[in-house]
Amino acid sequence: FNPQAPLQSRWFILLEKIRSGPAKLVPLKRLAVDQVLFAPGCGAYILVCLRVLEGHTLLDAMSACKRDWFGIWTMSIKFWPVVNLFNFYLVPLQMRVVFVQFASLFWNSYLSFATQKKLPHPHEADY
Repeated sequence: FNPQAPLQSRWFILLEKIRSGPAKLVPLKRLAVDQVLFAPGCGAYILVCLRVLEGHTLLDAMSACKRDWFGIWTMSIKFWPVVNLFNFYLVPLQMRVVFVQFASLFWNSYLSFATQKKLPHPHEADY
């Protein structure tokens, strides 16, 4: 079960309501809205959740997010716009979440690498 899938599904339905302007530019508008309104907060949420699930305190997770967010967000604006342009131009609405989840396999591999080099394990001091 992917807890992001229901949110992404609703988000893509909401983005689909953006229809004004020339048809060839509508996906670019959707991409801009996605990158400005959804991507920054979603990225921060994922970073905090990753650290909490690793056993860190919420305060430590938020601190790590503040430290790591900009670099990871910078990388995300190199990856996700390409994925979502393809998604908005060529993938039917009912398949967009599936396509994004496939792309997430690669993105999550990067996140795993990028987030595993900063914080010591929360229980290392206990050993």
